[in-house]
Amino acid sequence: MDKLHLTDKVLEILRQANSTIQLNELSKLLHIKSDEDDYFLLREILDELVQNKLITKSSKRKYSLKEIPTNKYQGLIEISGDVGILKTNEKHPQKIIIRRRNFNTALDGDEVVVKLLAQREKKKLRGEVIKIINRSKIVFFGTIEFDGDFFFLVPDDSKYYVDFLVPRKYLKDAKIGDKVSARILHWDEPSKSPVAEIIDVLGRTGNPEAEFNSIVKDFNLITEFPDEVLQEITKIHPPQNRVYKSRRDFRNENVITIDPEDAKDFDDALSLKKLENGNFLLGIHIADVSYYVNENSNVDIEARYRGTSVYLVDRVIPMLPEKLSNEVCSLQPNKPRYTFSVIVEITENAEVINYDIAESIIINKRRFNYNEVKNIIDTKKGDLVDLILALYKLSVQLRKKRFEEGGINFNTTEYKFILDAEKFPIQVIEKESTAATQLVEEFMLLANKIVAQHIQT
Repeated sequence: MDKLHLTDKVLEILRQANSTIQLNELSKLLHIKSDEDDYFLLREILDELVQNKLITKSSKRKYSLKEIPTNKYQGLIEISGDVGILKTNEKHPQKIIIRRRNFNTALDGDEVVVKLLAQREKKKLRGEVIKIINRSKIVFFGTIEFDGDFFFLVPDDSKYYVDFLVPRKYLKDAKIGDKVSARILHWDEPSKSPVAEIIDVLGRTGNPEAEFNSIVKDFNLITEFPDEVLQEITKIHPPQNRVYKSRRDFRNENVITIDPEDAKDFDDALSLKKLENGNFLLGIHIADVSYYVNENSNVDIEARYRGTSVYLVDRVIPMLPEKLSNEVCSLQPNKPRYTFSVIVEITENAEVINYDIAESIIINKRRFNYNEVKNIIDTKKGDLVDLILALYKLSVQLRKKRFEEGGINFNTTEYKFILDAEKFPIQVIEKESTAATQLVEEFMLLANKIVAQHIQT
């Protein structure tokens, strides 16, 4: 093999390598044995490339291509207000700051080429956009306005730092003051306005329904379930009140739920009874959704795609169809329901003696809200008062023990918005952390801890 050809081969291998390469690895890739003349030629070439500073050699005879400094980078630009940051595609990404005056028509999410600007020593890299490779296809939201000559769109999000011209033919019947979704058509010169077209008219800006709809669309939240999912759940039915040999039966126990007053789905329940040895048998019962949702079923695939239920001020966008979350799987009062239970023998000082994790069936004997439970704890009066007080005393011991063992109090202030009939906020209420909420928290934490330890062992 001639020297020039072998040099090209060496550089090509080093260019494609993800890490440094030793001499023997390189010779194997080139199919050169150590006793051949080409092996000595290879060593000569490597020494010359190192001397010419085209490659680097480590102390362990490992070679890599020397990175040639560049002043141009390609990647996606992220914009917030008047500042953009380039996320480069290189193996060793650079963080390059771009000021608004150097955006040169780039918008958030665009793929761009950025040229580095002169900078002071040890200062952050700064650059300017010199080319738009691909425009982002992201839909954005805003309000239609009119300046006497032209219609234009004022974006809601500050990352869209300019107003967009909307020619009449692209208005789609939008009127002044309408909340709309739009996409950019073109923007060729920084001195001119970008041009956009309206995709959808959502309502009047400031109208709660229009504003909530824009949030739903902006975050690509899916409000409807596919037909195949809805068809699949028609075959799902709640359990009958009969004998189930494969499940632990708690239907004759005092099982209760404790939730916010406006809760629609009840997914956890508690039971507690005194044992002859003086300990307690605590049941923490979680709705058994997995019984109804088989792996890779249409419902399962849709739930995995959604990832979570989304709670907005005025609505819930559920991960599962409401027939499951609010009916069949919900631990509604006086109805048999399948659950997964963590059953714990525990002392009055909150020492766990042993536990079991089992499929179960329960009947919720009483649905409590937090205020009811708090009132029972405060007054020592009310339905199932002995059960509530016993649960409360045990939760206090669990909480005390948890903090003694280094538990962290993540308690933060939460707020609830009260809306009128037209969904305008009329009151803001601070959610309190009470004895009732802490009671439920401690038992859920205990269940999580036991399950985690069970999996670990």
